[in-house]
Parts: sequence; structure tokens; C-alpha cells
Amino acid sequence: MIKSNQISVIYGDKPKVMVKEILNLLRPEEGLDKNALIGIKPNLVVAKPASSGATTSPELVAGLIEYLNDKGYRNLVILEGSWVGDRTSAAFRICGYEALSKRYNIPLIDLQKDNYKEYEHDGVKISICDSVMKLDYLINLPVLKGHCQTNMTCALKNMKGCIPDSEKRRFHAMGLHKPIAYLNRIKKADLVIVDGLNGDLNFEEGGNPVQMNRVIVGSDPVLIDAYAAQLMGFSLEDVPYIKIAESLGVGSTDLVKAEITELNKDSGVTRITTSRRAQQLAKYVVEDSACSACYGSLMHALERFNERGLLGRLKTKIYIGQNFKGKQPDGIGIGACTSKCDRCVPGCPPTAMAIVEYLEKNL
Repeated sequence: MIKSNQISVIYGDKPKVMVKEILNLLRPEEGLDKNALIGIKPNLVVAKPASSGATTSPELVAGLIEYLNDKGYRNLVILEGSWVGDRTSAAFRICGYEALSKRYNIPLIDLQKDNYKEYEHDGVKISICDSVMKLDYLINLPVLKGHCQTNMTCALKNMKGCIPDSEKRRFHAMGLHKPIAYLNRIKKADLVIVDGLNGDLNFEEGGNPVQMNRVIVGSDPVLIDAYAAQLMGFSLEDVPYIKIAESLGVGSTDLVKAEITELNKDSGVTRITTSRRAQQLAKYVVEDSACSACYGSLMHALERFNERGLLGRLKTKIYIGQNFKGKQPDGIGIGACTSKCDRCVPGCPPTAMAIVEYLEKNL
């Protein structure tokens, strides 16, 4: 069983292997009946492949399915409802989930076509799809990525795919943050497995993927999102639904008391993304054999820095990469490999928030 204050991270670029390794260590299914109906909820907001930075890797889900099958769990379904204006059926096909369904003989449930009922908590009414509420165990597989309205989307917001299209429209009318928190109060995922491989820099629809090379696992979606916010360079105030969910008793934002375990370090050299926005940010960077996790943190940090109107004031070069070990370039170093720089943001990898805060103090 996973403790509520536990977050586990594994680095790499082979999601199928990674998720099996981390789940075999954590054994989150212990005590769950072998006949339990288990729902797998990816992020298939649009009909775009995972390489776009928008959707959950089918290889990550394949590893999860094989893990569960190996443990004797066969009563599995994959559920999703894409955003209003896109068809879930198209997303299932284009994102590789029809192939998964055939390979593992697992039903695909299109929540856009599902029946639903209204539920209430503290006077707030939320309609949720019937197939979701019938589950014995829900596994939430969000993508760690930016969002044009809520700044980021991860565990808590990914549950929005569990409601009908009419309710999605109403969520936007309500301002998103409060209804997202209440949705998670009414239906909370039992396990969160975050696809932190190459989520988009600032938009839920993809197009500017940033390679981050990690999978994050935990049982508290509030704690996961608090951790994810730091990775992307956001404060809790930047993403109000996280604190609202905490106030409703969904989980905790206390990262000080969290047990954060990294199973390994990202040793693979980054493949520098060719997305236009990342190329624009890269002009501030001198990179030499940087790991993807570290470089991804820097890209998110520079985007946050730009959003604060500070990027144009950055006059010094930023150095990052394994080949700067032992060297002393004149500038700001990012990560443990640049520890000999006169100025350095420590960490392996540092979070985007740590980089942002350091840059603000050293303009």
C-alpha cells in the first residue's frame, strides 16, 4: 500500500518498463479484491499522439495493464471523455488506445456517450458519469503539462474527463477551480500515475512538448499536484484548485512532511526539442549533454520567468549539462553538474520553482 504522504519518482524514457518497476516496488494494489472493477483514466483531451505533449502515453498504460494482469487483475476498463468539440472515439484511435484494447482485450468506455447522475457536496452539485461511479478502484493517469486557463493540469484536473460535456461547459462558467476541487471531493482517484515524459509547456492541447523523462506515483492527488506545480515553476497561489481541494479534505499540500523518493537519476542525454517555443527559450542557454529531466525543468522555469515579465532582463548565460562538471563558466549553472559555477541552482534535477526563485534573486 502507498501511504498518503508518499510520492515516488522514476526517471527514464521507457514508460512501459518504468511503470512496471515502480509499481512492483510500491505494490499499490495490495488488499484489493481480484475481482474488483478497475478503471484506467488517461488524459486523451484531444486526438493527438503523446509525442505532441497533450495525451497520456499508451506505453505507460500498457505497462500498467501488464502489471495488473500479472497480479491477477483482469476486470479492467479504460475510460475517458475528450474535451468539448473533440470526439473520444477519434482520440482512442489516434492516441493508440484502440490498439491497446485489442491487444489486452480491455473495453474502452467513451464517457461522452455515458449516462450520468448528479451528486452534491456542501451545496455544490456535480454531474459525474455512471461508469466512473461504478468503479471499485480508479487509476488516474494525467499528463504533467501547462494549461491556458489554470496554468497547469495534472491529477486533480484530469478528473474533468469523468463528467459529461454539458457539465464541462458549466465548469468553465463556474471558473474551473472550485468545481474541479469539488469533483475530486465527490470522486477521488485511488492511485495517480503521472505521465511526466514530455508534457506541453503551457497549453493542454499540445504543440510545445518539453522532455521531462519521469513518471510520478502517489495516492494523494492534492499532494501530487502540489509537487507537480513546483516542478513546473508555479506556486500554489498560481493554481487555486489545489488549495481549494485541500480545504475540502481531498488531500494535503504539505510537501515538507511528504516522503519523496527518487528511484534513480535521469542519466540519458536530452534530445533537444524542436518545438518553436522551446527554441526561443533555448537562446538563453548553453547546453552540453544535459539530462532531459534537468533541461525540462529549465524550460519550464524560463517560461514562468517570461510570464512574470523578467526574461528580457536576464543578461547572463545559463549553463546546463554533464560536460560542465568541474568547469567554471561565467554565468549561472543549473543542477549538480554545474556546481563549480560561481552561481548555481543545486539539485539533480532542480525544480522549475527553485530555478525561478534563484533567477529572481540574481538578476
